[in-house]
Amino acid sequence: MQNFTHTSFSLVQRRAFLGLVVAACCWCSPAAAQICSNVYNQADVDNFNCTTVEGDLFISGFDINNLNGLSELTHVSGRLVIVTNQFLVTLDGLNNLTSVGGLQIVANQSLYNLAGLDNLSFVGGEMTIVENQNLQSLIGLDHAISGIGFLNIIDNPQLLSCSVQSVCDYLGGSNSVNICCNGFECNDEAQVEAACALAQPVELTYFRATIPETGRYALLTWRTASERNNLGFDIERSSDGRTWQTLALVPGHGTTQEEQSYAYTDERPQPGENYYRLKQVDFDGKFEYSDIRSVVMGSGAKDEVGIYPNPTHSGLVSLDYYAEKEGDLSVSVFDALGRLMILQNQTLVKERNFLQFDFSQLTPGTYSVLLDNGASHVYRTLTIQ
Repeated sequence: MQNFTHTSFSLVQRRAFLGLVVAACCWCSPAAAQICSNVYNQADVDNFNCTTVEGDLFISGFDINNLNGLSELTHVSGRLVIVTNQFLVTLDGLNNLTSVGGLQIVANQSLYNLAGLDNLSFVGGEMTIVENQNLQSLIGLDHAISGIGFLNIIDNPQLLSCSVQSVCDYLGGSNSVNICCNGFECNDEAQVEAACALAQPVELTYFRATIPETGRYALLTWRTASERNNLGFDIERSSDGRTWQTLALVPGHGTTQEEQSYAYTDERPQPGENYYRLKQVDFDGKFEYSDIRSVVMGSGAKDEVGIYPNPTHSGLVSLDYYAEKEGDLSVSVFDALGRLMILQNQTLVKERNFLQFDFSQLTPGTYSVLLDNGASHVYRTLTIQ
């Protein structure tokens, strides 16, 4: 990821940058060649009645305190520049705005948050948020925004967090960015990346597959501790742990730092063993798989017990076993004639257990695997090819 000037962005440089923006504002006048005029005072705001601006739109006025008159605006082909509005507290009034050719929010001394930009989905150029002395939140940008070409978040001393979805999504690529001199957790690019939890877009805390008391369907439940850019979860099922089919898409929660719980009911599981996994999909199409869970229909068992891959060529298999309490598990493998071929013991922890076995000494064939925890026992069929 490129980082231009970063913490070396001096006060002189910041003032020069601000001067360029303000000077650009002064170049424009109500006679500029665009459908709607620039906005220089509250009266201009109140009399604004256009939906589209071809070219730049500057909003800069000493008495502007709300943008309610811009409620019909949906598109600005050039830059939207909101600069030096001393009494503007929020951006409410821009709620119907969906696309701009660039966004600059600079030196608005009373601006508290960015509420009002909730429907903005495209910024075709730089997104700059600079020298807003009382800005405390990027609420309004906490959703997917495409097209951003350069990101500046500089010298907003009260801005304590920048980990909203649009910023996190942008930092997830090799993009040009300058984050400097803001409040805690937004003081530089590394802090924002850490807050966005870029290394783990979705933090899955557990995933279970169970058979309720009726024994007629499979219930999948899972929970996330945090999510970033999460479109949702494809539910995939397999009868052999190798060939998978998609059953449904369960929508995610986009970007959130709050714990989220999910559930899905497979009302028509196949007889015998059913393997399940989650395919977590991001808005940008990236995905990753969860661990595999399984249930056996027709047994009435409520425990999760699954051996995979099954069939196996190498003899190396994994056992997914859910135990209601700590204890020992006896694993016995019998051949087709009922002869004991392997006997192993494993220690169980309460709830999820992921155990590995090497059955490579067995010749190709079909085997019965007895899993006995002292209180109950379950048989599984294992095929070695």
